[in-house]
Amino acid sequence: MNTTDTLEICSNIEKILEQFGNINFLSKEDLYTLVDYIRDSFKIDVKETFNVPRFFKDNFQDIIIYEPHKFNDTKIGGFLIKNKFPDKSYIITNSSKEPISTIFDLTHELMHFLLHPEDRKYYISSSLCDIDNFEWQANEGAAELLVPYKCFIPYFVKNIKNCNSKKDYIDLLIHLSNKYVVSTAILEYRITGLKYEISQYEKGVPIDEIQFLSRRAQEEQGIFITSYSELFKSKKVELKSIISNFSTNTSSLPPDTGSKSFNTVNAPYNKLESWSDILNYFKNTGRIMLYANLINTKLRKIDDNNVGIEFSYNVSEFRKTLLSKKSNYDEIVSKINILFNKKMNVQFIVNDSPKTKTLNIN
Repeated sequence: MNTTDTLEICSNIEKILEQFGNINFLSKEDLYTLVDYIRDSFKIDVKETFNVPRFFKDNFQDIIIYEPHKFNDTKIGGFLIKNKFPDKSYIITNSSKEPISTIFDLTHELMHFLLHPEDRKYYISSSLCDIDNFEWQANEGAAELLVPYKCFIPYFVKNIKNCNSKKDYIDLLIHLSNKYVVSTAILEYRITGLKYEISQYEKGVPIDEIQFLSRRAQEEQGIFITSYSELFKSKKVELKSIISNFSTNTSSLPPDTGSKSFNTVNAPYNKLESWSDILNYFKNTGRIMLYANLINTKLRKIDDNNVGIEFSYNVSEFRKTLLSKKSNYDEIVSKINILFNKKMNVQFIVNDSPKTKTLNIN
């Protein structure tokens, strides 16, 4: 991919992020949707091991100067100096660390470059520094880019059933490290960070319908899950088969597992009287990505059983990806059903005056 194409992708990501206002508060789901957009834009095959050095060389070598540097302290991962093109930016990674660790550090700094503003200019990755929201986004975004949850969770759940002891678990981590070319520490970070999503998949929720909740949201809803990483570290007993469970007596997932749970905020929205009410619902319940991509649309009743969401502008591939996600589409439909007090068929329509066309993205 040439420099012009890369800069255009970066510009598109910047426009998407502008919809959020304060990007400090990106949810995990919104962040993963952005990572999907990055994959699609750069044609990264989710089923193949992500070759980070080659990806950097093919797309960023004329934009970013990358130099490994040997630091005395391995607690420093690297840093980014972000400049506005045509001035080149700089990424430095710590060559004192294991090569497999520097791959994650390079990906981490690339996530800063793609997602975060130039006015901050300096981004430092170090265990000596506090983890702020930007650092979490870079960590989580890099982890999702290197170890995609849609491929990782089914594979992990299938293989964890064969782990009968702590040694089996360590062997599995080593196998996964070779498969994804990441350190076992990153895999443990991933297993712990995805423990709620892994739990859902184990209970039969299809991978495309997994819901995401932050750790705080889980705690507020009384969901406390012990990850496999935590379990194998704390237990010194032989384990035949372990299934993550809620610490409460709940034997099943919260209601409506196909979308985010809004039990604590549903009451004011039981009666939706207009399309604006639905958009405000998405905005006020934290679905900013969904809200931002539906703003300035109109809801048009076609007949007694059909409605259309009308876009007065071209729908980008990013919007198609976002709106075609089953959990998002189902949530839109459920709110429209409340509005009409009946089940409705929902279409997406691009009003390309004078020609109107139906967009088949659901």
